[in-house]
Amino acid sequence: MPGNQSKKAVALREKQAELMGNAAKTGRLDELKELVKNGANVNKTANLYYYHDIYPLEYAAQNGHADCMRYLLDNGAKLNPRRKRGQKVLLYAAASGNPECLQVLFDKGMDVNEKGEFDETATMWAAEYNKPECMKILLLHNPDLNMETSKYDAKTVLYIAAECNSIECVRLLLNYKPKPNIDSNRSFSYCRTPLCIASYEGHSDIVKLLLENGANVNEGEYGFSPLRLAVEKNKLGCVQVLCDNGADMNVPEGEDSLLLTATRNTQCFTLETLLYRGCDPNQKSGKSPEMYPIDLVLQKLINETWSRMYRSRALKILFKYGAHLDMCKLAKVTSDLFYGNDLRQVEMYCVAIETSCTPCAQSLYEKAIEIFEKEPDKLKQVNFHFEKATSLENQASRYIRKCVNSSGVFLQAHNFQTKVDSLPLPEEVKKHILLEHLEPLIDASY
Repeated sequence: MPGNQSKKAVALREKQAELMGNAAKTGRLDELKELVKNGANVNKTANLYYYHDIYPLEYAAQNGHADCMRYLLDNGAKLNPRRKRGQKVLLYAAASGNPECLQVLFDKGMDVNEKGEFDETATMWAAEYNKPECMKILLLHNPDLNMETSKYDAKTVLYIAAECNSIECVRLLLNYKPKPNIDSNRSFSYCRTPLCIASYEGHSDIVKLLLENGANVNEGEYGFSPLRLAVEKNKLGCVQVLCDNGADMNVPEGEDSLLLTATRNTQCFTLETLLYRGCDPNQKSGKSPEMYPIDLVLQKLINETWSRMYRSRALKILFKYGAHLDMCKLAKVTSDLFYGNDLRQVEMYCVAIETSCTPCAQSLYEKAIEIFEKEPDKLKQVNFHFEKATSLENQASRYIRKCVNSSGVFLQAHNFQTKVDSLPLPEEVKKHILLEHLEPLIDASY
């Protein structure tokens, strides 16, 4: 019957396609030759396992079988069988890790800039799968390294290499002439540049390599600089490299401070790294509600018993680097919580007494006496700091702090001498304050 013969022919072709796919996938060249000799179609797709509609040439390229690829091409296999759906053979060859597969395609006239379904190129696949040997062959054929994937992705090959921690590919790309755009800017992502994504993913060696090759350490949009992304994700190595290369630690308008971000995400090592490298421990956030890092630590310390060990450690780190605990400057909710709880941390009371105004210091001192009345050693510490806090010199120092911004520059340097002279202090104390505190700051502000 003609119908049965037709069904048998279809079944035979399907079986041959499956056998062709298996032979190409596993690199069995002799079997491939036998199938072609018996009439198998080199341009028919097969479905093997979870791979669907894959051509024999693509199977061979996927698995790095250059000899099978060469044989198929010599026997009529199409170089780009998918046409409008994008190139796959070249991409599979780039990801296989076998540069000989790429050379087979180039010998047959393949264009190195052929794109896949989502506008990805062979260099992008080599970068994504970290295949530096394939990248070397691709770079010999003058690819366009500033091509981008489809509109809402908009990644370049350097971006992909940085994202996937393909450091050898990054090095090859940066040594290529002309060098790719190192600050290529994605319009639809907070990780806009290769440096941003490397910082976000924690690839500190790539961060260092990009900076050595001229990447902008502060390039970013919406407040998401490389440093902020590294702090957000607690990538300590990247934080260190970025800070050492001059990353801006100031607060962008409408954003949290870096210290507030580190504190919120329970990142003690990151917190100390930022402070050690010069971040201001008394810097307010730039968005509402405005908070100091100390505000957040105290609120969490009081409200979250599960995190008290971390919060206590964060508090000590902030105090170590000069954080103030001025009750007049804290958010009202923080000061209310502080006065309403019996936190038995003598160091916290000592700092609060010493950095608050005299009336607040008196209130804190009275509360500390109640809390530590049965602990004479701690009471002794509190007494020492209260006496220091109420000294004329300390009162003057607090006044001076109010006239200095977060960068250590006088807000009113032109009439500061007059203001100091008007303080109700003995002349010798005024001279000491001017000599020890003011002159270095005045020099720095000009």
